[in-house]
Amino acid sequence: MPEFVHPMLGEDVTSISGHYALTHERTLRYAGKEVLYFVGYAVCDTSCCGSGGWGYALVPGFVLGLKIRQNQEGRWISEVEPILDEVARKEIAGAIERETNVRQVVFR
Repeated sequence: MPEFVHPMLGEDVTSISGHYALTHERTLRYAGKEVLYFVGYAVCDTSCCGSGGWGYALVPGFVLGLKIRQNQEGRWISEVEPILDEVARKEIAGAIERETNVRQVVFR
């Protein structure tokens, strides 16, 4: 079973051109399964080419076991099934976009 280590919510990660963070953890019901996803934002504010920001969602997959244990750093680990079907991805992305108003949905 693929394992997914939950990120720390609200923790800014700095990059060369700005920073990003995941702010919310949510689930969505799809075809009788639960989809685990996270909502966050990215800001480009230290780039030489301009600035901007956007919201996004990260989808690890279908939940097989939610928060089944913690790792040594205290982060939760879930078992997930990757979402590979393109039709399912499109429908799930649309549902997440409608629910959260983000425009970029990334599947792991």
